Parts: sequence; structure tokens; C-alpha cells
Amino acid sequence: LYFCFPICLLEFQIWVRGRIHAIRAKGKTCFIVLRSGVYTLQVICIVRKHTNLIVVQIGVCVTEKVSKAMLKFVSAVSRESIVDIQGTVQKVDAPVESCTQKTVEVHAFEVSMLSRQ
Repeated sequence: LYFCFPICLLEFQIWVRGRIHAIRAKGKTCFIVLRSGVYTLQVICIVRKHTNLIVVQIGVCVTEKVSKAMLKFVSAVSRESIVDIQGTVQKVDAPVESCTQKTVEVHAFEVSMLSRQ
């Protein structure tokens, strides 16, 4: 699967599979660059301040799906590991310069590790 998200997929829940190219955890946010071939996509996990849960915004409602422990697990996954990520496609305010998919990102609420490096 190569990452190419048409505008009609905004706000949709999707599954993506790829290799972890880079992970950066800062506070209660974790940024993942997912790679498939030469294409890259930014995936983010955000922990809500008061509930310690990762928050995914779907349209106008907010659902809480993953605990803070999941954020800790995701931030410890090694580079080049293969993962499946479920989340919603969101448009970004500013272009993501470090990825080939510059206009969208995936807000993750489920991460499954298939192969660890």
C-alpha cells in the first residue's frame, strides 16, 4: 500500500501498514513518520491533558480510545518495525515538510506491531 490520500478520505477511519521511519515523543504527543517504499506519512497520537487518554477527533465529536500506556508503548517501538495503524485522516494547517504526504496526517487510535526490529 502506497500512501496517497485523496481529499474524499478526510475524516474517514483507515488502516495503514508501514515501517516506522522516525518517532518523536514530546510530552503527551507522539509523532510517527510511517514509510511504505519511498512514501512517508505523519501519524500523531495525542493524550488529553485531564483524562490521560489519546484523543481522536472524528468530525465534531471527540472519542477517547487509547490509554496513556499505549502512548508509552508506541513511543518505545524501534525504527524499521512494521506496524498497522488505525486512525482518521485529517487535513493539516501547515504542510508537513518532512513527509511526502504534505497535506494530510493520520490521528491514530490503534497501533498493532507486526514485526519488531
